[in-house]
Amino acid sequence: MSNRAKVLYRQAERVPTKTAVLFESEAWTYARLLDQAQAYAAGLASCGFQCGAKLGLMISTRPEFIALEYAAYILGGTLAPLNVHYQCHEIEHALQACAVEFLVVDAAFSERLSPDFHSHCSALRRVFVFGETPASVPAGMQDARVLYGDPASAPQPVELEADDVPLMLYTSATTGKAKGVMLTIGNLEANYDATPGWL
Repeated sequence: MSNRAKVLYRQAERVPTKTAVLFESEAWTYARLLDQAQAYAAGLASCGFQCGAKLGLMISTRPEFIALEYAAYILGGTLAPLNVHYQCHEIEHALQACAVEFLVVDAAFSERLSPDFHSHCSALRRVFVFGETPASVPAGMQDARVLYGDPASAPQPVELEADDVPLMLYTSATTGKAKGVMLTIGNLEANYDATPGWL
């Protein structure tokens, strides 16, 4: 039984004040990263995100991306990051091809979604927008602040198997449309966990 989020729990317990993420002039400790991940896990769970659900992320590079990634892992979901350069038809193809159910998107990128994008993405249930005021969130979307819940109410990491899929990365589509590549927990463990030994 395994869950990629357990790595973060272990680090937050072992070295809570050690820097986990450096972003511009901001440093996030392991304790803070776990707290943020649990807050997002609580928020996602309250919005209906369950084990096996797919979370699409189309946000700029920042620590919240990592926190949302771990939130999806905590809940036993699958993360599907979207290229921030995708245009409308590419976004819709990626969402449909990988049956993404929940999407978190930056306000600037949400403008690329067509007014009727929901009808082209049959699995999509909820869309959350970062960087807008509640009054200006486009129709059919929600303010991403609703995803920030009480970290204390976050569930414990779901127990998973090595062949469960926590991550789907899209191909570069050099010979056709982008495809979601399924990476299992076993794949990620073989890749991530061997790195300290190599170093």
